[in-house]
Amino acid sequence: TAVLSENSNPAINFASATAVSFPKLMSARLTTKLQRLTDLLQAASETTGVVLDVQQAYVAPQVNGNEPNTFNEGRSALVNLPTQLQGSNLTRTVDTQFIPAILAAQFDWVKRIDNSTFRVSVTQDQCSSDLDIVFVLDGSGSIEMSQFGGADGNFQSRILKFVEDVVSNFNVGANGTHVGVLTFASSTTVNMHLNDHLDKTDLLNAIGSIAYPEGGTRTSSGLKVVRESMLLEAKGMRPQSAGIPRVVVVLTDGQANVGYAPAAEAQLLRDLGVTVISVGIGTRVNMDELDSMASAPLSRNRFLLKSFDRIPDIVDSMTATTCDAPVVLDSGVSTAVSIADCGVKFFQPQCGALSNLIAELTVTSGTLDMYASRSTRFPSAFERDYSETKVTGVQRMTIAEGNATSQLFIGIHGAAPGTHTFQLAVWSDLFEGLPVWSVAIPSAAQVGDTVFASPPLNVSRSSLRFDVINPVSYYSVNHQSGEIVLSQALPSGNNVSHELRIRVYDEELPCLNGLM
Repeated sequence: TAVLSENSNPAINFASATAVSFPKLMSARLTTKLQRLTDLLQAASETTGVVLDVQQAYVAPQVNGNEPNTFNEGRSALVNLPTQLQGSNLTRTVDTQFIPAILAAQFDWVKRIDNSTFRVSVTQDQCSSDLDIVFVLDGSGSIEMSQFGGADGNFQSRILKFVEDVVSNFNVGANGTHVGVLTFASSTTVNMHLNDHLDKTDLLNAIGSIAYPEGGTRTSSGLKVVRESMLLEAKGMRPQSAGIPRVVVVLTDGQANVGYAPAAEAQLLRDLGVTVISVGIGTRVNMDELDSMASAPLSRNRFLLKSFDRIPDIVDSMTATTCDAPVVLDSGVSTAVSIADCGVKFFQPQCGALSNLIAELTVTSGTLDMYASRSTRFPSAFERDYSETKVTGVQRMTIAEGNATSQLFIGIHGAAPGTHTFQLAVWSDLFEGLPVWSVAIPSAAQVGDTVFASPPLNVSRSSLRFDVINPVSYYSVNHQSGEIVLSQALPSGNNVSHELRIRVYDEELPCLNGLM
């Protein structure tokens, strides 16, 4: 939970507080961004007085069932220009002074409400998401060569400082974020594995002591070592069932040497469910290579800076991007996760481009809302295509969209205070509707009798196989047809019930992975 405090900036005119709205109360990060905004507005207007109106910031959460939002956490503010700065042409003043200042202040999100009112928002003061993140750093000679836009000391003062600044925003620890670092030039060096430094102070000290390698730019070699030698459970990467996003951040200032283009290796990482973020620095960067490395969408995962002096400018954006990286789910694999209070976790099914899917949410403690969308990476009550709210126990959501080809994303939101634990799995929808059936078996049933025949599937494949996930000794399943056969006599008496979960999968196409 964020610690909020009153903003006492004399350059801001705050609206009066009410029983539920407290315009001065906000997070430390929002206070810092508003200070930057007022400094820019004062410089532009050549005044030292009030240059900003804040109509709203922290709003007390309401007990009416509405979805919590960033106003309830003190991370958003409604701002506009005071009357004395609006001038004779308000539109011109907003376009030439207000909007440039808002953008330069580097809020994490900005939304225009009307002609002169904007909603500005920030990420949490510290990222609450746990990650496995590897930084892949270009250590080639050009980093410190002036003829290529570099300068002496760039690697230490710019590249490593960038890594330190981003890492500082995360909760580093054995049960928190794990950080690894690799440098590449003519050769590749693993500077630290994901489990080498699980204390933030030790980690920051180790990052600051990384040596500048110099040499060529063998980018693909660096990515290959990350895949083969760093993203391993033995080296600190958590298993997929733990629900920890995996992120690789590549910083480079140029173009890979011939034979070391990164596209193929980056694709292999993405195929493993890794979010790849590429950062290009300087004027010699090959944009095609940056694009070939970054995960979609490029607007969030590819950054280009014209000079090393601009590196600090993207620390906030990079932190937000890595913090919100979705957990990638393999088809049919259940991932166990916990979130605190009104937290949120985003998921990207590995086979999420399939038209027909079933998302199965099993809540083991707490109450959760589940949202799904193909139009936003961050589904919520405000933007979603599908929703199931106030979920306790097991809830299945059917996503059926004909010929949809865009990626599906799922957001799981805490719907009440306290810690929430849950499991999420995404299956191919191989049947018509929810694949849940009840069968009454007569007491006269004999061993060897077929007690259930699989309904028709949406696909016709000879390589489909049926397996029981939770075997019950009284039944067996035909692996080719899905028929369930009584394999031993049922116990006598009435009201005996059993639940079988049967996985239906294609041995040749991993994305065809259903459940009944």
